[in-house]
Amino acid sequence: MDERIERLARGAADAEAWSGELKARDEASELIAEAKGRAAATVARAERAAEKWLATERAKRLGEANSRILEDTLTVKHRAVERAIARARQMLSDLRADPDRYAPILENLILEAAGSIENPLVEVAPQDVELAGDILRNNGIKGEVRPSSTVDAGAVVRDPARGFSVYNTFSERLEKAADLLLSRFGEVFGVE
Repeated sequence: MDERIERLARGAADAEAWSGELKARDEASELIAEAKGRAAATVARAERAAEKWLATERAKRLGEANSRILEDTLTVKHRAVERAIARARQMLSDLRADPDRYAPILENLILEAAGSIENPLVEVAPQDVELAGDILRNNGIKGEVRPSSTVDAGAVVRDPARGFSVYNTFSERLEKAADLLLSRFGEVFGVE
């Protein structure tokens, strides 16, 4: 009978060991499943964070690139206008040096500015005083001509009676042309 009890005891111990092993395996499986779930959640959070970081970096880099493009475009635009104005100044200087070509232009500038002004006060560059006086006389305009160191070429025509002035000088026209060129470039390149 001792043998039988021993066998029963061994069988009970084996059954208990097997039952404990099954229970341990179940617990281990649950722990592994939980760990896999936590790992998957951690990976998903990391992926979302990485995607968010990438999107932010992409937007930042795109903004920087657009800023550089705008800056370069504005630089090109201003350089082009500066070159055009420099070229125009040189051409006007050449024109100014040729009295035969300059006289009719000064006449047009004075007549355009004097339009409906009675007894205008015409300010011109000191070297143009005599020519401007001739222009007024030849066109039957009674007015006064004065030299002005601020007038490069062309004329400033003042109406003393009504208190206004018309600036019809090369520098004024170049300034307006520069503004127009900058505006046109802005339209072409989509920048102001």
